[in-house]
Amino acid sequence: LNAHTKTLSVPESTFLIVLTEMYGRKNRFTENDYKNIVDRIWLRKEEFSTLWNINNEQLLQSLIDKNPQKLEEIIQEIYLSYNGAGAKKDPSIIIDKNPFYYRFIKSIQKKHPQAKYILLVRDYRDRMVSLRKSKFSNQIANNLIKGIAWNKRNLQLFKMSNQSNTI
Repeated sequence: LNAHTKTLSVPESTFLIVLTEMYGRKNRFTENDYKNIVDRIWLRKEEFSTLWNINNEQLLQSLIDKNPQKLEEIIQEIYLSYNGAGAKKDPSIIIDKNPFYYRFIKSIQKKHPQAKYILLVRDYRDRMVSLRKSKFSNQIANNLIKGIAWNKRNLQLFKMSNQSNTI
């Protein structure tokens, strides 16, 4: 998905959820809010800040200069500040892929109504076959519970599949 020159596919992170939960109801942002956002975007700072290669000072200055008053605009500015492998200037499409998002899909849909979704499903039986060859094969009962959770999650996603913003 990141191969096209106008498509930016960023590494997995959690700031979309964190910021949506913290600031989703806010409709006026101050310089102090921008500072807090830049300070809090990484729950696992060492892992993600290195992977994303974002210059926090530049991001903060960009937010201050542009003064966005919608959370969607702030989040887009964070995406556009991505400077890791495959970074693009002026992408038409930004892709934020994270399997964890299924837990927050209603919140994402409510707070980010312009978002579009690509639902990908891996057959859980493939994972079970892989695990049979690994040192975790003795945890079959635990993996069956995960399989039940997989099924429940996919039933939830299936309900989204007939929406016009979903593939």
